[in-house]
Amino acid sequence: MPCSINWFPWGNDTFEQASVQKKPIMMYLTAPWCGWCAVMEDTTYQDPQVIHIIERNFIPMKVNVDQYPHVADRYHYGGYPSIVFLSGEGHILKGENYLPGEQMKSLLEEVLHDVSKRKRVLAPRNGEKQANLPAGFNKENMLSKKMDKDCLSLGQIDHVMEIIKKAYDHEFGGFVVYSAEAKFPFPEINDFLISYTEKNFCPEAETMLTHTLDVMSTGEIYDREKGGFFRLCEGQNWTLPHGEKLLESNAGLLRNYLLAFNRWGEERYERVAQDTLRYLIDHLFDPGVHAFGGSQIGHEVDFSPFANWNGMMVSSLLLAYRVFGEKKYLEIALAVLHSFWAKCYRLGRGMSHFFFQGPSEVELFSDQVKFICALWEAYNCTRQIDYLEKAQLLMKHVYKNYRLPEGYFGDIPLASANPGYLDIPLVPFVENAELATVFLNMACVLGDRSYAQKATRLLKSLHGLRDSNPVFAAKYGLGLLERENYRSQNQTFHTLQ
Repeated sequence: MPCSINWFPWGNDTFEQASVQKKPIMMYLTAPWCGWCAVMEDTTYQDPQVIHIIERNFIPMKVNVDQYPHVADRYHYGGYPSIVFLSGEGHILKGENYLPGEQMKSLLEEVLHDVSKRKRVLAPRNGEKQANLPAGFNKENMLSKKMDKDCLSLGQIDHVMEIIKKAYDHEFGGFVVYSAEAKFPFPEINDFLISYTEKNFCPEAETMLTHTLDVMSTGEIYDREKGGFFRLCEGQNWTLPHGEKLLESNAGLLRNYLLAFNRWGEERYERVAQDTLRYLIDHLFDPGVHAFGGSQIGHEVDFSPFANWNGMMVSSLLLAYRVFGEKKYLEIALAVLHSFWAKCYRLGRGMSHFFFQGPSEVELFSDQVKFICALWEAYNCTRQIDYLEKAQLLMKHVYKNYRLPEGYFGDIPLASANPGYLDIPLVPFVENAELATVFLNMACVLGDRSYAQKATRLLKSLHGLRDSNPVFAAKYGLGLLERENYRSQNQTFHTLQ
């Protein structure tokens, strides 16, 4: 009897093994910051009977969701760990989250029984959740939405505000987006409110923003001892935090507090920004490779360097340099930029998602966009043309390799051969809207109308996808606000519409 599970990696070879051996795949989606994943690996996956059933009857595949977020977007079951059973073609048979040993054995036997009856896709039992497949899989419905004639009007910005108001938690601050059972911070919504209050007199928007920033920094989601923010709280009043801290959310929240301090000059925002900077540099920054690690849980830091999250961090460091004037933030930001460009950029392939003994084979739209933004911010801070040229090089790459016929961009390169549901590109709305915003900023600074034209076409294409999701609405609203800023500076912009 085997003493451990022999995990296969994500990839075409694993799916071919499943087809050849005529076995279903048991995909285990996990993350280094996931506490319940660690529990399951120490208990359930150490059970000799569980190991025996899996090794004899399944192709076990382990997927790190930080390294393969595009896989998680298509296959996760609402949380982690996710245990997802697939056919050799990548179709979902059944899925679950954390299970102790006895329940896992029952699930394995149930899947084997169903497979033996040749049920390719199983109907869920009453009360059993289905796979959390994104809207991209219902592409025809998603693209059939009619585009309003005034889709880029000022009225659309007011509509964004209404969506955000509905999600606002009047009692405890923050916003309810995905679930009322947990409290997540949403830096994208805060970004929109900061920009909106700069351009409009709106006490209600300012109250939503300052209330949210204040309750987060005084709540348990903020680590007042070591600095930085935890990923989420189980309590609606920002209590019962999970133990993990992610670079992604901390880079975004750092930007929020920097912008708030720059806007209002309040010491409390300065303190949170400084403490978060100190935490990120002292705990997640690896000076040996000039990169920030992805996460920390307890004393354990995962120093895996991801391009998209490091791109976000570079942009936040450059903002900190502009706000505080401390040169060390500029130096670290530029060192990270140079390190990733040397280790992750490949001509014709753009930015790899991460590097470990060489660049990874994973290339994502989010990596390209976050580095376009970071390179653009570096150009703004230094006026060194090299950063602008690299940003423009990545722009050409995304237009050639990620742009869909509808005008927006997919999450993975179009020409890549991928197994399972990865043969259908999803539309990462946040990064699409972010790219439109940086185009407009470039148009303002460089005086190049072609960037404004690109942004206008992209925002128009995204309007048909925008729904009532407050995060999507906020990023779309930021693009509209930047467009109005450009329009106010260029009276002839009406010819672009």
